[in-house]
Amino acid sequence: MRRLRRLCAHYGNTRIVFVSCSATISKPDEHMKLMFGINRVKLINEDGAPHGKKEFILWNPPYNNPNDISLGRKSSITETAGLFEYLLTRNVRIIAFCKLRKTCELLMKQLRENLLSHQRKDLLDRVMSYRGGYIPQDRRKIEKKLFNGELLGVVATNALELGMDIGTLDVVIMVGFPWSISTLWQQSGRAGRRKTDSLTLVVADQGPMDQYYVHHPSELFEKRLDDIHLQVEHSIILESHIQCAAEELPLDVGQDQVYFGSNIKKICQDYLVPINNQQLYRPHPRFRPYPSKFINIRSVTEEVYAVIDVTDGRHVVLEEIETTRAPFEIYEGAIFIHQGTTYLVEECNVDQRYAKVHLTRVDWTTVQRDYTNVDPINTLNSKYIRNTDHMVYFGEVLAANKFNLVETSVFGYYRLDKRNRIIDACDVYMDPILRQSTGMWADIPRPALPQLEELDIDPMASVHAAGSY
Repeated sequence: MRRLRRLCAHYGNTRIVFVSCSATISKPDEHMKLMFGINRVKLINEDGAPHGKKEFILWNPPYNNPNDISLGRKSSITETAGLFEYLLTRNVRIIAFCKLRKTCELLMKQLRENLLSHQRKDLLDRVMSYRGGYIPQDRRKIEKKLFNGELLGVVATNALELGMDIGTLDVVIMVGFPWSISTLWQQSGRAGRRKTDSLTLVVADQGPMDQYYVHHPSELFEKRLDDIHLQVEHSIILESHIQCAAEELPLDVGQDQVYFGSNIKKICQDYLVPINNQQLYRPHPRFRPYPSKFINIRSVTEEVYAVIDVTDGRHVVLEEIETTRAPFEIYEGAIFIHQGTTYLVEECNVDQRYAKVHLTRVDWTTVQRDYTNVDPINTLNSKYIRNTDHMVYFGEVLAANKFNLVETSVFGYYRLDKRNRIIDACDVYMDPILRQSTGMWADIPRPALPQLEELDIDPMASVHAAGSY
């Protein structure tokens, strides 16, 4: 938006007006001021959207054995599958949101099994899963079926949370509490549009956050929306935009500070090319001819692996998996789930980035045994963690003797039953997967280590758990 303002001003339009809409941002006027680089913003916060009555149910799965609560509660996936099936058989339009892709597929698998066991094959084609990784053509087909009513239900990640019209829904189920209050309201808002009543069901996991909200439900609805923190002058973000801006119109380090901040001069000197020793700069040659093609506006661009179904000689691409996910999903021997159907990974080619899978029927799943090799070597930025004396660092990392690479190796996997109990441990070898990345890290406070040991907690296991959360 700042780049657009800059271009408009160059061609004489200094009175451009922006209209920005958001339903789930705290302090939206301040957010807009910072993002657009403007000071005059008028906030209109009256909700005029049509909607009916909305009911919330917080659903805590029952204990596996009421006489022995140490055995824990039933799986949120199993509970959600039962609720989903109940509503589906009563012609209720429904969406279930999962926080993870794997949860999405496990729920879809359980739902298919439930429908088959209860003689409801007629409903198998009325529900599908939707998540990142599916090829674009398949995602468009699912969206169309959901919009025109061919589907009664969909099991999705937040890929279907916002940004597209999928028609009228009656019920939203969330498998576990979402990561944020904003997400809770975004997902809940998927049902009950156009003045119809709706229901939101939140099925709790066994984790401490979920159990806390189940027992303190008022806090869930009284909390204000999450603040969104922008760092528009962060050097890495700013460099990407400045490369694009310099292609749109040569950068003037004096005049363009109003759009890009006081750090623009240093970034131009470090990363751009001067024009005739003046204050003007053009993009670095490696970004030519179009810098925007080298910069992903939403996230870091990643190479992908193709997952190919070779069952009975077919050769069909099921989906594409990012390099960061590949080691954990398509190692040889893994059970791969697509649209609730199980496949066995028979080959993973790291050099050519593909995995071959074939249909299989098993009542177990797999989880990888892996390690990641990476070392921080150069701090580019640092800041204090809020309300503490400790710092978090951002910078360059080293793996396999190469800068800004992370190396992940899978050396085996566990086979798990439906209750996530280990059935077997298997060894496997696959070439390490290297991916480009910078890093963020924090030093563990030295006094914390003896405190963990006093509680009989393994410090290394704790660090691993914290890094994986």
